[in-house]
Amino acid sequence: MGGQKAKFTDGLWIAALGTVIGEILSYFFLPGVLVSIVVVIVWLGLIKHFFDCGWAKALLIAIVAIIIFIIIAGVLAFIGFLALRAFLPRFF
Repeated sequence: MGGQKAKFTDGLWIAALGTVIGEILSYFFLPGVLVSIVVVIVWLGLIKHFFDCGWAKALLIAIVAIIIFIIIAGVLAFIGFLALRAFLPRFF
């Protein structure tokens, strides 16, 4: 397990393939809870494959990635609101 370290390109492949597979499944089947569960399993399977780890570690990697995404999105939103306030002071 974990013989080779994951590369940045592996992360790009996970994102690209997960998005394409998820969209294909959502297009051909009615979007719902079952399709969402299948898409989550596909994402975890991609993480498991590219990171060469087990299911539990893949879930942990996915949780950490979501937390990092939330933090980065919050910081960017805060910077965006500061920029809006600087350029449009009359409205804030």
